[in-house]
Amino acid sequence: MKHPLLLCVLGAVISTVFSAEPPACDYEHDIRTYFCKRIRDVFPNIFYGNYHLQCEQCNIRIFTNKTFPFSNSLVSFNVSESAIRVITSRAFSSLSNIQYLYLQNNIIEDIEPGAFAGLRQVYEVHLENNNLGKIVPGFLDDLEANTVDLKNNKIKHLPSGVFGGSLGVLILDLSKNRIKTIEPDAFAGLESLEVLNLENNELCHLTCGVFKHLSTLRQLNLADNKLSKFTVGTFSGLTHLTSLNLANNSISAFDGNILIPFNHLSKLDLSRNGIYYFDANSVHVNVPTLRVLRIDDNLLSCIHLINVIQYFKKVHVEVVNTVGRYHVQNVIGIACTEIILNHSVDFEQFLKVAEEDTKKSISYC
Repeated sequence: MKHPLLLCVLGAVISTVFSAEPPACDYEHDIRTYFCKRIRDVFPNIFYGNYHLQCEQCNIRIFTNKTFPFSNSLVSFNVSESAIRVITSRAFSSLSNIQYLYLQNNIIEDIEPGAFAGLRQVYEVHLENNNLGKIVPGFLDDLEANTVDLKNNKIKHLPSGVFGGSLGVLILDLSKNRIKTIEPDAFAGLESLEVLNLENNELCHLTCGVFKHLSTLRQLNLADNKLSKFTVGTFSGLTHLTSLNLANNSISAFDGNILIPFNHLSKLDLSRNGIYYFDANSVHVNVPTLRVLRIDDNLLSCIHLINVIQYFKKVHVEVVNTVGRYHVQNVIGIACTEIILNHSVDFEQFLKVAEEDTKKSISYC
């Protein structure tokens, strides 16, 4: 005979016992890693050597300088997927030796100024896949890191001085956010930055001189935004840039004069825009260092495209194509039409015209 009430009581007791299990950290020698489980407020006070730490089944919510206050020699600290919402000031002050800090896949909404203060040897700080709607000036204060990854959050605005106080960041990833505006001095404090990724945001305008603090920048990715035109001076200050990605924006007429600030640019990606006229000579005159160019999936006529490619061959610029529209009328796999456009149209419509031109060109025996 079954006793439902007894079973329910027994289940509740078992659940309570398991939920009441204390936090614990076990060390696995083979992979030199501490696996810490059921952390809520404070990690266990044990010896933490020159190894890695990974949190499992953790629910920390607010990470403060009391969450992990112990002396240690940890190399990496992984509290991803730990339900963290808030990181307070000097939260990681006891982790001065770590090289990798994993905070991705939490629900972080707020990072206080000075949250990473004291971290000097960090290669990577992972903050991707969180709920950050904004970042405040000083949140990277007193941090020195190779890479700071903030992609796939909900950031809408970069205020002036937001990165001020950092001691050096080489790679900053802000892709897959909702950034619409960048204030003129937003990048102050990132004077040593070499790679900036702003891909897949909602930028439709860049303030003149917005990159003036980034004289050491080598790679700038602005693909998948809503940019349509640039003022002369938009890219002033980027004297050492070698790679610029403007793919999948809304550029219809590309002005080569905006490239004047670049003294070392070798790669330029203008694919998947609405460009119907391209001044190859202007591009070459302004950036004679250019060696690789992508212009596929634009709106160029075949005769114009041929002229552009022939010109760049003469000046040793390789026009590359990774899409390969070989099923329609094309030049080196770049779709083109017999019609010369003087305005922008939807690319799918352009592709249909190219397909029709292809059918018309078929000659049957």
